[in-house]
Amino acid sequence: VSTQSTGKLCFFVQSISSFSSKMPFDSPLKAGAALDLTKDNRAVVAEGDLIKIHTQSTTIDGWSLTDSLTKKNFTPRKLILQNESHNTLILTPDRKNVVQYYDTERGALLRRLEMKNFVSDLELNIDELAHKEKFSNLKQSSVLENVAIAGNIVCNVQWDPRAKGDEFIITDKSEVKTKGKKFTCVATTGKGHVAVGTNTGEINLYTTPSKSGKWTKAKTTLNQIADPVIGVDVSKDGEWILWTTKEYLALSKTVVTTEAGNVISGYEGKGLGANKPSCIICRLSPQIKEKYGIGEVNFSPAKFDNGPFLPDDGVIEDKIVTSTGPFVVNWSFRQLKHDYNKKQNDDQGLETSVLPQVLKQSDNVVDKVFEYGDPAVVVLSKQLSRIELD
Repeated sequence: VSTQSTGKLCFFVQSISSFSSKMPFDSPLKAGAALDLTKDNRAVVAEGDLIKIHTQSTTIDGWSLTDSLTKKNFTPRKLILQNESHNTLILTPDRKNVVQYYDTERGALLRRLEMKNFVSDLELNIDELAHKEKFSNLKQSSVLENVAIAGNIVCNVQWDPRAKGDEFIITDKSEVKTKGKKFTCVATTGKGHVAVGTNTGEINLYTTPSKSGKWTKAKTTLNQIADPVIGVDVSKDGEWILWTTKEYLALSKTVVTTEAGNVISGYEGKGLGANKPSCIICRLSPQIKEKYGIGEVNFSPAKFDNGPFLPDDGVIEDKIVTSTGPFVVNWSFRQLKHDYNKKQNDDQGLETSVLPQVLKQSDNVVDKVFEYGDPAVVVLSKQLSRIELD
C-alpha cells in the first residue's frame, strides 16, 4: 500500500495501480451540493444556494439560486450543463415539476420551465434528467432536448426558446404499468438509446425514440439481479451497461453474438430475448473493508470515465468510479472486461476477481464527475479535489 499526502487530503491506494493527486481548486467549500464540468473542465459547483465556477487556479463567484416564483433561495437537487456548457439546468428541490434555465457565465435566469404533458396537460414531477445523447451537452444547441423519468414514466422533454411559452414539453413517453414499480435512474448512449433502472432491480433498454418522438416498449429487460437500482450508466458506443445498487455494481454487455453468428443489440430489433448475458458483480470484499476501515457500504451511482476522446467521435473508457462515505472506489474497466469475458467462457461465477483502487477523502463524497478527455475525476465533498487516475 502506498500513501500520499497533500496536506489537506490523504489518499490510501492499493498497490495494484498508481495515481497522482493535485489540489487545483480553492478549498474548503461553503456547502457542496451539486457539481458538473464545462467542456474545458471548469467545475460548476452549487455551494448551498450559490453557484461558483472553479478553475485550476481561481474561483469565480457566480450567482445565487432564487426560486423565481417564491423569491426564496434554494439548494438544487441537481445541475446539468447544456449547449457547450453555455447554459445550466437547475432542478429545484420543492417544485419538482420545475426546471430553471440559466446562462452559465452571466448567471442570468433565462427561463423558468414547467414540465407538462401536452396531451393531457398534466404536470409531472421530474425525478431525474439526462442528456438526449451521451455527450450531447458538449455540442452547440439552443433547443433543450432531454430524457426524463417521473415515477413510472420515461419521456422525451423539449423546449425551444423560439417558441412561446414556459413549458418543458413532453413530446412522447413510455411507462411501466406494474403496480409498485418505479423508474429510478436513466442514461443515454451516443446514439440516443435509453437505459432506465427500476426499484425492482430491472434495467429497461429502449431504442432511440423516432424523430416524431414516439417510444416503443422496452426492447430488452435485464433482470439478473433483484436489488433496487440506484444508478445506471452506459458506454458511449452502447455496448456496455453499468448499474449500481446499495452494496454492489453490476456490469454487462448489451451487444452479443448468437450461436448462429448473428450480432444483436439489446436496444434494437427484437432485443436480446433468450440471449441475455449474465452480469459481473463488483463489490467490496470483507478484507478490503477491514483494510480501509469501511463500515456500511452505501454506493453512489457509478460512472464510466469520459476520455480520452478519439478523432472519429469515439472515447476510450478505462475507469469505473463510485463512492461510499468518504471513500472513492475505482475499478479498471479494461480489467473488468477481460474478467467478464473469461467468466462468460469458463462459467466461473458472477463475482469479479479484479481488485478496486480505494481513495480516502477527508469527508463524505457528495458528488463526482469525470473530466472530459482526461483520466481524472473531480470529487465534491467539503472540499473540491481533482484525482488523476493512471
